[in-house]
Formats: sequence, structure tokens, C-alpha cells
Amino acid sequence: NHNLGLDATALKVIQAHPLAYIALLGPAHRRDKVLGMAGLSTESFSGVFSAPAGLALGGELPSAVALSILAQCHGVLHGATLKHLDEIMR
Repeated sequence: NHNLGLDATALKVIQAHPLAYIALLGPAHRRDKVLGMAGLSTESFSGVFSAPAGLALGGELPSAVALSILAQCHGVLHGATLKHLDEIMR
């Protein structure tokens, strides 16, 4: 979803639940804006909070983005060591 307000509301609702993986699409400045609107921080969540979502697998098409997010989620659920996109996009 591209609506900042809807994303902020959704994060407020799910924040209380013990989820292993939460991800937001978009760049880090969007993450910061959404979290600010929700009155939350990445530390507000019990599991992995990834924004930008996904692993650096290469490719920019929607199918590549989807694959990178699924790969990251799979890795989290199986305890893998992951490199987040925001760690390599500096």
C-alpha cells in the first residue's frame, strides 16, 4: 500500500502482537515518516522489522522485489543471518 496513514495505523494495530517478521516497502525516509506518524520506533516490535523490505538479491522488477521479501521472511523464520538492504545501500 502506498498510503502513509494506512501503514501507520496498521503498524499501531500489529505492534502489540509477537510477530517474527514485519516489513515496509519503500526507502528509509518513508519508514521514518510512517513510524513517526504511528508514534513507534523499530524497537517497538518484538521481531525483525525490515524497511526497506527484502534482501539484496538484484533486480528491480516487482517479481524480484517479491522474491527478495519472501527470501528475507524465509530467512527470519529459519534463523538465518541476513543482510538487510539498508545495510548495503549507504
